[in-house]
Amino acid sequence: MSGYLISSTSARISLFSLARRHATVTRWSRHLHVRRPLEYPIEDGLGAFLPPPALKMLAVDYQDGLLQRLNDEVQGTAEETKSVAQTVIDTAQERSKSLAFCYASEALNNSFFLDFLKPPPPPPASNHESDISPYFGTAIRHHEASLVNLKSKFSATVMGMSTSGYVWFVTDQSGFTAVIPTYGSGTLLVRSRQQHTPVAGLVLGESLKTKTKFETRSNPDPVAASTSGTSATSPISGLSHSSPPLNPSTSSRAFHTTPSSLSNFFLPTTPSSLFSGSKIIDPTSPSKRRGSGIDMTTLGETLYPLFCISVHECAWITAGYGIWGKEEWLKHFWTVLDWHKVSQAYVKWVPDTTTYI
Repeated sequence: MSGYLISSTSARISLFSLARRHATVTRWSRHLHVRRPLEYPIEDGLGAFLPPPALKMLAVDYQDGLLQRLNDEVQGTAEETKSVAQTVIDTAQERSKSLAFCYASEALNNSFFLDFLKPPPPPPASNHESDISPYFGTAIRHHEASLVNLKSKFSATVMGMSTSGYVWFVTDQSGFTAVIPTYGSGTLLVRSRQQHTPVAGLVLGESLKTKTKFETRSNPDPVAASTSGTSATSPISGLSHSSPPLNPSTSSRAFHTTPSSLSNFFLPTTPSSLFSGSKIIDPTSPSKRRGSGIDMTTLGETLYPLFCISVHECAWITAGYGIWGKEEWLKHFWTVLDWHKVSQAYVKWVPDTTTYI
């Protein structure tokens, strides 16, 4: 009988120890970002714009590298369990977390860029312009005069950039459009504590995968984020325009729903817009003639990206165009831009209120 009692007691102790260990593992679990696949096969490439080796470099090698470095940078910090977009929000004002911001912002931008591309159509078609919706097509003609004019303006902005960054085609809440560059790790996707991307969900390469403390590092002590790297920045860093004070009433979809993580994030002087002034364009103004472009000082308070392009030398060099091949490489961008997604993004931010009888 005593042997039975000892065995039962030992079993209970073992089960208790196992449960306690499991609780410890759960308490110390953290989330890692692992790569999410694209909607198109990487091995097939994106035509002449990003052949298979170039697409793999951007979508796999570069994106995985950014996420791995982000994981290392936030290990043991408050950002360890947060999404990439939320990390951008929470680190933008922290000087000591500038590297985490840069990695997260670049991963967010690169994901958005690749998500709005698709393989070129089969001949005789040479692009996806037939997928432009009537509503968005009307908006292009009204605000940009023509699709040709839009492409010319966008391409000129790309060619005018002498450093790395992104060029964005954006709209405001009234449907007016503009072409805007950002430099370095600057982004238009997360501003004013909100995510301005029309596609909900995780970024390319992001999946919240739980791993335990014991699986991820042998040293139980948290690793502090590095304080080296660039100086403090914000989600709209790199822009050469002045900005108005923060307006917390800007209306757009909040990415994160936890108020405590957002309440004290931005300082009172943090900009909520990219340019001086927050007025909406007056369509009756003589300077706002159809197709004449937009006065940047009166562009809407909140901007929504519709598509962008990554302006990094490694992209066109890996694609086989050489160090001076940006212009030729850029021509092929229009063959793989997913105009159907762009049209969907526009109607998401600027709903079609036309009444059909």
